[in-house]
Amino acid sequence: MNNKTQIPLEKLIDWLEGWLPADEYAALYKRLQTAVPSQVHADLAWLQSFLALSQEITLSEPPAHVSEQLRQQFQDHLAGQRPPNILQRVAAALTFDSARRPALAGVRGSTGSASRQLVYSADVGDIALNILPQSTSHRVTLYGQIFADHEAYPLHVQLLQTDPVRELALVTTDELGEFTLPELPVTAVSLIISSHQFEITLPPLHLTA
Repeated sequence: MNNKTQIPLEKLIDWLEGWLPADEYAALYKRLQTAVPSQVHADLAWLQSFLALSQEITLSEPPAHVSEQLRQQFQDHLAGQRPPNILQRVAAALTFDSARRPALAGVRGSTGSASRQLVYSADVGDIALNILPQSTSHRVTLYGQIFADHEAYPLHVQLLQTDPVRELALVTTDELGEFTLPELPVTAVSLIISSHQFEITLPPLHLTA
């Protein structure tokens, strides 16, 4: 079929249903009268049969439970299209460790009670830790503060021993993002900080001053 005689199906439907303005209806009627027997006539015949059949079919209203099920499925579909509440998971990087400064290492060696300061940075904020050995036992106290970019306080802090893996502590920060974990064993740990917006994982750390 050449471009001069080709008529879109939607245009033929509008013509058959009487939805076209009078001038367009007359123009299309004239084209159909002058068109050579082709796919246009086949399409027109098929559409006429389809429309006639559709007028003979009566669809009954579905039962109430079917309507309710369809309505619920549609609501579930809409819910599935909504953006999920994605938890942003980020890894923090160590940017400062006082134990790696030779001058302070000598002081710790002479006193045996100096604290160790660490600072971590992540996309959602910074974390400052202070490890203080306890003079009366072979344990340490961990002080920390999270400086979150978002107002996400309070935050949840989970401390895990890495070998064997077990939870050592689970606390909630105050409104300033501060927390304290006393009586901790001298061991390798990992720290996870979380809120409803993000989760920060710190690299493995050995709890020594």
